[in-house]
Amino acid sequence: MYCKECGTEITEKREVCPNCGTTLKNKKSIGKTFVKGFFYSIVILFGLMMIGAFMSGVNEGISKDATTPPSMTVEEIKSRALAIPYDDLMRNNDNYIGEIIYSRGEILQVSERRTNNYVLRVATKQSTYGYHEDIIWVNYKGNRLLEGDIIDIWGESKGLETYSAVLGNQVTIPEIDSLHVELVTKAG
Repeated sequence: MYCKECGTEITEKREVCPNCGTTLKNKKSIGKTFVKGFFYSIVILFGLMMIGAFMSGVNEGISKDATTPPSMTVEEIKSRALAIPYDDLMRNNDNYIGEIIYSRGEILQVSERRTNNYVLRVATKQSTYGYHEDIIWVNYKGNRLLEGDIIDIWGESKGLETYSAVLGNQVTIPEIDSLHVELVTKAG
């Protein structure tokens, strides 16, 4: 090793140059500092990844497409349910968030999110040609239902859901987390 100030060759392990008195840096200590810093960086990175994984699991547990099993009996759910006109539910949705809502309708679309966890688009207005209007978004967990099934839904109003239609336009409809669903008429 050489002194970077005066260029004197240093053969022994010294902290100070014997010729000029300059403090010498030991190459091994630089390497140890680098290794120590690298190790701490890896530990911090791993810790952040663990926190991220934990928070992802927490968010997944409260995701909006998973309905939680009710703490009430079916009879209690049915007795507390309100039959709110669709127009009221769309115009004054904030007034009904958290309320249990009842509706009957025909399933227009079934989208599976996970095993036995579905999003249903349900038409709740019947005309002479069937159900085609007043669509609601239902988060449903249970046995598979089919497009064309007529169902009774009791669920908690969650607000409004906006999604992209086939043509790319945005559609906003009431969203309900189902608490209980009964199949009234099978499709076909």
